[in-house]
Amino acid sequence: RTPVGRRIRASIRDGLDESLSRWDHVNLFGYRLFPTSGACDVGDYNALGKDGAYDWAALPTPSEGASTPIEAALTGLGLAFGDPNDGEIVILITDGDETCATQAGAVQAASALRYRGVETHVIAVGATANVPFLNQIAAVGGTGAAQVVVDQADLTATLEALMHGAGFCGDCEWWDTSCNDGVLGACQLDQANKP
Repeated sequence: RTPVGRRIRASIRDGLDESLSRWDHVNLFGYRLFPTSGACDVGDYNALGKDGAYDWAALPTPSEGASTPIEAALTGLGLAFGDPNDGEIVILITDGDETCATQAGAVQAASALRYRGVETHVIAVGATANVPFLNQIAAVGGTGAAQVVVDQADLTATLEALMHGAGFCGDCEWWDTSCNDGVLGACQLDQANKP
């Protein structure tokens, strides 16, 4: 991708770091990367450690001819999730289009996740993203439409809104009922009987 693509990549990395570090002490996160070359293998799901025990700067930078295998990225995630009674979502962040399989296959993969009860949220980054296609993934994934972001501030705000909307536990202490507008969240309710 171009130098603009590298700036977008840095914005994504920095936005993820800023957003997830606020939520990772009580929530579990993981990721799958699109390949850095023209290959179509997305590799394994990578679980992230708690409390910032990961280094976003170490993620590889995609090359100019890098692929975007969206269907493959959304396939086979069932075993990556923990307790199905906990909230489970997928956040697809891309600046492109399906380049390895068919768009229909990618839409079907999001539909299969939704069938399991997992919502697929889509964040379309920059002007190169195929927003009509990504809207289809979000629609069958149960989240309506893709959210379009153009910079780190947009990405951070979008991720924060997704975390709140998904009921994730954030910076609230279990006794703090003023957090989340005075409504006890799931993390607070789970800990309500602690001394």
